[in-house]
Amino acid sequence: MLLLLFVFLWISPGFALDGNIGKFWQLSDVHFDPEYSQHGNPKKQCHFTNDSIGNPGYYGNYLCDAPFNLVESVIENMRNMEAEPDFILWTGDTAPHVKQKSLEDVLGLIRNVTTVLKEAFPNTTVLPLLGNHDAFPSNQMPLVESGTQYYDNILSKADWSELLWKHEQDQFQKGGYYSRTVQKGLRLVMLNSNLWYSMNKQVTGNLDPNQQLAWLRQELTDAKAAQQKVYIVAHICPGAFERLQSMTWFYPEFNRLYVDLITEHSDTIAAHFCGHEHTDSFRLVKDAQGTTSSLMYLSPAVTPLKSPLPGVGANNPSVRLYHYSRATSDIVDYQQYYLNLTQANEDQGRQGKWQLEYQATQAYNITDCSPRNFYYLSETFHDASILFKLYMDYNTVSYNNSAMCGQACFTSQICAILYLDTDQYNNCLFWSGTTPQPHHHSTTAPHHTTTHHKRHHLPPPLPQYVYYIIGGMGTLIVALAVTVSCLCVRKRRQGIPFKYSHFVGPINS
Repeated sequence: MLLLLFVFLWISPGFALDGNIGKFWQLSDVHFDPEYSQHGNPKKQCHFTNDSIGNPGYYGNYLCDAPFNLVESVIENMRNMEAEPDFILWTGDTAPHVKQKSLEDVLGLIRNVTTVLKEAFPNTTVLPLLGNHDAFPSNQMPLVESGTQYYDNILSKADWSELLWKHEQDQFQKGGYYSRTVQKGLRLVMLNSNLWYSMNKQVTGNLDPNQQLAWLRQELTDAKAAQQKVYIVAHICPGAFERLQSMTWFYPEFNRLYVDLITEHSDTIAAHFCGHEHTDSFRLVKDAQGTTSSLMYLSPAVTPLKSPLPGVGANNPSVRLYHYSRATSDIVDYQQYYLNLTQANEDQGRQGKWQLEYQATQAYNITDCSPRNFYYLSETFHDASILFKLYMDYNTVSYNNSAMCGQACFTSQICAILYLDTDQYNNCLFWSGTTPQPHHHSTTAPHHTTTHHKRHHLPPPLPQYVYYIIGGMGTLIVALAVTVSCLCVRKRRQGIPFKYSHFVGPINS
């Protein structure tokens, strides 16, 4: 009987008798604002002003970026909940949304969070990457060829030299990206995807900013040769924002090149991890045959800031703990932790209590977090399904559980989940009846203009030429039908007996 119990535990999801299940944290979009004041004005980023009244909150405010109390709280609770993870993914955007005075200010903010993380996890590998707000000015991630010292300064003045090995620092200086093999069969590729961001004017006219695409291709090739699986980690992922229809992140050409590259190497990539959106979502990544081969996990933010984008809203502070197989690199499960900001600020003892919001396998009733299971999960989604309603609650980290999601809202969500390719995403919107016929992007060099522009079972997207074929065939069929009709009428008139002539008019007149 005892033997059967051990066998049952061994095969249960998330349990490994031999300790073969590892854990790692993802911390994203901290957006630490040192000017946050408990006497500040929420309508003015919670900064102290002469007209400040009341207390915007000890741990933060939904109208503002994160105070240092929140930064310390999330990292302290990470340590309390799992003090010895295999590694920590720190996926960018440490600086706040307010305009920074200088690059030195940005570097100081990143250095402060680096220090707190190192003190909390002195023996843990911390792997950082840059967000679009970590540049100065925001979004303007520079090209190395411009002579910038930005990447050197991140290493020396933000203390990332204490997190990265020497050869990783050498690579980072070439464009803000690097890789690390964290164990024999797993390579982490840490991207600077801000170079492809459609708000970055520094890369205008450049076909491969800081040669990152060429480097990524080589990393994936080398990993396959070494029989390694790859986790791709980026601040911004390709595709569209699920909460705002037709808002895409990359320049169209970079989106196409990137999606083509990860499709080509789908057998090597085990998973993708992103931030940037501040929301909790996922994307299905497909191989050349259209089969879901891996997932993009979009982890929500630490900052609770309400987005200025229409209909997007705020979120509760959050952090995520993944469980993965050290043998296969597959993601087995993950736990999403959050701080109910309203309750935490009301707690007079100022003991912000982080809670388990959900565990993926239990919440979504799946055995593990395999791409196949998330594909089947997406198949159950429709605008009235229980699991989709649950997903929508988690999408804002339980900030607004009463929000309704109608057909247009559902379409925005499901098309973003299903299609990373811009043309396929636009076709998905078109077939849902929510947008005009999509414009298909050129495959020539990017113009670099900013492109922030029923049921689940939507018809598959069609190539542009299909529309012309259908139109041509339709015209031909109509022409044939008219011709045949005329011939039939003429023959009928010639063959009708005289006694029926009062129904059809005179014959042979």
